[in-house]
Amino acid sequence: MFVTAGAGGVGSFGIQFAKHRGANVITTASTKNHDYVRSLGADHVVDYTKGDTVAAVCAWNNDIDVVFDCAGGKSLAEAWQVIKNGGRLVSIVDSPSEERAKEKEVRSTFVFVSPNGEELAHIGALIDAGKVQIPHLQVKSVKDAAAALDENQNRHVRGKVALKIDF
Repeated sequence: MFVTAGAGGVGSFGIQFAKHRGANVITTASTKNHDYVRSLGADHVVDYTKGDTVAAVCAWNNDIDVVFDCAGGKSLAEAWQVIKNGGRLVSIVDSPSEERAKEKEVRSTFVFVSPNGEELAHIGALIDAGKVQIPHLQVKSVKDAAAALDENQNRHVRGKVALKIDF
């Protein structure tokens, strides 16, 4: 399995859920986050800021059956180059190309927030049992909301950012 943006909040969970289900996981992260994503269970980490991500992923595994895209844009475009025909691609950022999916016979999906109490209870149980870690949380002042939003939009956040109402 290949998880893009593994150090982000959703990617952090994606790595852990995949490992819990027995998958080998490749993820992307900047060098400063390699130890973090490895601590979550990533088997191989590609630094997306250095060199050719597609070549690096394919050097480790050129038969990726599942891609979980947590970054969109360039990362989603690269996902099509690493996923095998007949694979599964899920993006939480952009709608995958239906044309590309047909070409590669890939089942692709865009998933947005969908409340599901049963799934949340299952996730809570995994956390309570110590099988899944809560992603890193950065707490920032609401006074710094604009800077926090810029950081989040530029996808340079480890885990999640929460704003503290402190005015």
